[in-house]
Amino acid sequence: MATTANSQTEWKRKATARKGQATRLRNEAKQNGSLTESARARTRAESNALMAASYEAGRAFDASLGAAGTVGDSVFDVVRSLADPRGTISSLREDAGRTFDRMERRGSKTRRRAQRELQRLQRRTRNEAERRVPA
Repeated sequence: MATTANSQTEWKRKATARKGQATRLRNEAKQNGSLTESARARTRAESNALMAASYEAGRAFDASLGAAGTVGDSVFDVVRSLADPRGTISSLREDAGRTFDRMERRGSKTRRRAQRELQRLQRRTRNEAERRVPA
């Protein structure tokens, strides 16, 4: 039996989890009798809501990076889908969703690669500086 891959991206999973956690914390704050505990729970809820928003922004950033890397592919896909006589609006919508997810994955990959390269450069520079400065 074939298994299906998880269709959600990393940012989407994190954002959904944070939103749910924020809702649970808000509900806990409403039911809590103590003002200080209630305030703490509300603060944690709002913090989680902000984290969820940052993950959503990360999704948009990854998607834009992926779009920059796949402009030629995207144009080709759109032209091909419009030329297809069986191409209905729903298939165009599905294609757009798949294209967005593909761009998001590619952008995420590009971002991770750049982060690794920066970390490598940072390590190399630090090691070189430690070698030059006597202990």
